[in-house]
Amino acid sequence: VTKTPVELKDLPDPVKATLSSEKYKEWIPTAAFLVTNADKSEHYQVDVKKQEETASLKIGKDGVVIE
Repeated sequence: VTKTPVELKDLPDPVKATLSSEKYKEWIPTAAFLVTNADKSEHYQVDVKKQEETASLKIGKDGVVIE
């Protein structure tokens, strides 16, 4: 598995749309990575923060959150 840092401004539009959606709009993105798995599948890991709480979202290139 490789993790490549990605500038938040360089995230694909579907990923940005997910981050600004009603469900996630209170969370502030702090960092993003493009994660490439051994099977060549890829997703974005976006580290987010809401006040003192932090989380990490896995979002496909299509903007769909991977649980």
